[in-house]
Amino acid sequence: MVIRVAAILTAGLVAAVLLVVIRDVITTMASTGVTGLILRAFLTPSDRRDR
Repeated sequence: MVIRVAAILTAGLVAAVLLVVIRDVITTMASTGVTGLILRAFLTPSDRRDR
């Protein structure tokens, strides 16, 4: 029982860390040149792009 709880907590911690790392990578890429422009084009809602 204790091992299962520890495994669940560890998996949750790993998932949280991965989400933070992925968010930081995306934020860093969005702040650099051409990659940022491409990301903004994909992340901008379609109604804004049509104008």
